[in-house]
Amino acid sequence: MSQQENAITAQLVYTVDQAAAALGKGRNYIYEEISAGRLKSVKMGSSRRIAHVDLVAFLDALRKDSASVPRESTRSVRSA
Repeated sequence: MSQQENAITAQLVYTVDQAAAALGKGRNYIYEEISAGRLKSVKMGSSRRIAHVDLVAFLDALRKDSASVPRESTRSVRSA
C-alpha cells in the first residue's frame, strides 16, 4: 500500500472524491448513494464529507445485500 493510500485509510473523514477513489467508483455514484440515503454524509462548511465509520457501514450493507441475492446458475438450459 502506498503512503497516500495509508494516509487515506487513517483519515476520519473523506471528501467525495476520496470516497469515490477508495471504492473505485465515480463522484456521481457517491452523490447518488448519498441522495438515496444509503451513504451518510455531513456538510462541513460548503464541503460534503463522509465519515470513515459511515463508509465502512455502507460497504458492510453492500456486502450483506450481495450475499442475500441468489446467484444465477452458470449452466445453460436446453429447451425441448
